[in-house]
Amino acid sequence: MSRVIYEELQDKEGNVHYLHTEDKVVFDENGQSLRSAMKEVQFEDYTGAAELPSIETALTGIVRGRKWTDLFGNVKAALKGLATKSEALEGSMGDAFSEGRAYAAGDYAIYKNVLYKFTAAKTAGAWDAAKVRAVTVAEEMCSLNGNLESKISISNIANNLTATASGKVLDARQGKALNDKFSNMFKTVIGNKQYTIDAIGSLPLSIPYTVPSGYKSLGVVSFYTGHPAIFPLRVISGRMDIHNVHNEAVTATAEITILCVKQF
Repeated sequence: MSRVIYEELQDKEGNVHYLHTEDKVVFDENGQSLRSAMKEVQFEDYTGAAELPSIETALTGIVRGRKWTDLFGNVKAALKGLATKSEALEGSMGDAFSEGRAYAAGDYAIYKNVLYKFTAAKTAGAWDAAKVRAVTVAEEMCSLNGNLESKISISNIANNLTATASGKVLDARQGKALNDKFSNMFKTVIGNKQYTIDAIGSLPLSIPYTVPSGYKSLGVVSFYTGHPAIFPLRVISGRMDIHNVHNEAVTATAEITILCVKQF
């Protein structure tokens, strides 16, 4: 049944024709009445449902009928567009919660259209409200901005080993520079000399060695007289005094090791 409203105006003789209505039965091109067609329109009823369905689920089978499907098809298409935009927005905020993955503290997930941040690590499995807190994008952005304020300014990073200004920090590239310096901090050099010493006697023996460029000598760290009958009396930088306890002259080669340190 459809209500048709007729509008009539006053004529030239002054007769007033009032508005009035009339109920008529309206049929479609196939001879079906409007009332009958509307009875075929079906909506899913989610009243009292424990959990609302997704937009796509709610839209499925929203209408069945004839020409009315064109109208509701357009409505459905529009709602699908809104659903797509909503899903795109959700993707930009974070991923939906998945029972199939584990989460670390600080990770984000969307659950029932709410953005959550994990406060503790969670293994794969069902949703655990005790390990999350609801957050907003604005809240997290403000938190990040606050953290950025405590970051070191680039102007306070020194890429050298000579800066002495207070509040400066060392550039990571200087780590390699320091490593290069300390990786070869110490070196040892060996000096040796052949000698002959008379029976039961002493001999001051100066043994030559070369200190590498950029280093300086710290002293003798080891020595060898070259013969079991020859004993060291004393060892000083570059020199070893030896004593022969054998009753015969001895010819051998003495050796000393000198420790050197890099100069900065």
